[in-house]
Amino acid sequence: MSKALRATLTAAAVVVIGYVALAFWTGRAVPAGTHVAGIDIGSMSREEAVKALDEGLAERSEAPVLLSAGEGTEAEFSPADVSLDYSAENTVDALTGARFNPVDIFRGLTGRPNHKSLAIEVDSQALDTTAESLAEDLSVTPKNAELAFSGDKPEITEGKNGREVTAADIVDAVETQWPAQDGKPLSAEAEAVEPDITDAEAQRAKTDIAEPAVASPVILEAAGEKSGEELKLSPKAIAQAASFVPRDSELALELDGKALKTALFEENDGVGEEAQNASFEFSDGKMSVVPSKDGISAKDADVQKAVDAALSADDRRAEVPLTAKKASFTTDDAKNMKMETIGKFSTPYSSQAGRDTNLKVASGKVDGTVVQPGEQFSLNKALGKRTAANGYRKAGVISGGEMKDDYGGGVSQVSTTLFNAAFFSGMQLDEHKAHSRYISRYPEGREATLDWHSIDMAFTNTSDKPVVLHMSVSDGKVNAEIKGEKTLEVEAGKSGRFAHTSPSTVKKSGPSCKPQSPRGGWSITIYRTMKNIETGKVSKDQFTTVYSPVNRIECD
Repeated sequence: MSKALRATLTAAAVVVIGYVALAFWTGRAVPAGTHVAGIDIGSMSREEAVKALDEGLAERSEAPVLLSAGEGTEAEFSPADVSLDYSAENTVDALTGARFNPVDIFRGLTGRPNHKSLAIEVDSQALDTTAESLAEDLSVTPKNAELAFSGDKPEITEGKNGREVTAADIVDAVETQWPAQDGKPLSAEAEAVEPDITDAEAQRAKTDIAEPAVASPVILEAAGEKSGEELKLSPKAIAQAASFVPRDSELALELDGKALKTALFEENDGVGEEAQNASFEFSDGKMSVVPSKDGISAKDADVQKAVDAALSADDRRAEVPLTAKKASFTTDDAKNMKMETIGKFSTPYSSQAGRDTNLKVASGKVDGTVVQPGEQFSLNKALGKRTAANGYRKAGVISGGEMKDDYGGGVSQVSTTLFNAAFFSGMQLDEHKAHSRYISRYPEGREATLDWHSIDMAFTNTSDKPVVLHMSVSDGKVNAEIKGEKTLEVEAGKSGRFAHTSPSTVKKSGPSCKPQSPRGGWSITIYRTMKNIETGKVSKDQFTTVYSPVNRIECD
């Protein structure tokens, strides 16, 4: 080996040995400038760094974990719920030891600020479950822009963006940011979500659909009965029967055929009127028959189609078929009915101005209704849309798990009371849905909320005789009674409560925020036994009601 080569190898060996020595020397302590969870442990020995982390994180790691995904909403959970803890030893071990990466050696020598993650320990399955619940609380549903008539003028209610937070976003925030500094919440990523119906779409519908619809009256020419008669329908009537519903990310005009037909006959005296079945009215506890009337009428769907066609026509004219219509339930039919109480129920209420009005209006719309054999009774159809024009006032309703004010608040009590009367009458229970939370004035599991757009209470008269519905509000109670020919003895039963669920805590801010106490959720199964009085034959049915937990709401 030549002298020059020997010298080169020797120099290289010295450099390697020096580099290795430097790697071990810089790894004896935490790199200068290192911060973990906001605590500066740079240049500390392993023991010093572990002690600094334990002292700095002792209280913070036991505090409730606050999360936020945007202004105005917070949620929290306890570290103990998911076995959340940290390891100072594992954290420091990952930061000390020999460093062979030149970048790490440079940082260890220069002290450039460097933020490192804390090594945490957690029950991953429990955290995933908690994160799914919290993601729902922190997410905000976007609010569609809306279009509706005020009188005969279309008005827009602007939409609002929402936000979506996923369980993965919550888990990531916990794993990378916990424990929080200075009591600040962990920040979860959130994706902005636009409403399906934007303000621009609402404006388009206003300009292209709503304003032309009420620009002038429409003329409907009678066909069939009273052929050739012209019926004029006012812009106001069209506006009152119109609504705009989301359809494929656009607002579509939807006309209420029944409302149009009613307005058509009201605005054109003598041209047509509905046949009226016999019904009943109750006064001072006494029942009397309201006589039937024959009439000239039209089908709701035919009137709706005719108005639709007229709105699309250049001359705003269309043809509507009118037909003679006889009452299907006559005065004699009503007088010959057998009138026994086949089912009744009452629920108590505390007097509140708006709610009292709604209870009386809704009960009055049901009172005296006759349900024929095989006919389905729909409470939504009987009550109509809950609006000021229909006599309803604003009162408390449960919406999204929280109490809010809206038109028709309280009609769910009418629904629940009538549902129980139908239950004990042996009616076929076609549709009902319990409130999301349990309300103690109702029998647990046997109650029925109501929503004009999506939730009805409906039952079918499966007997071979008509029945009459009687409802009243008196002496602090809502009362429902079904009269007819009694053929069944009905008994109710129930299981114990099961499938218990726990509430979460949600923090909100703003003037509309209302504090709310937490309550657990649970399920219950309701049984019904029906015995035919004449034959002794017994039949049974059942359904299960699920009550969601009520989250604690704290207002800043």
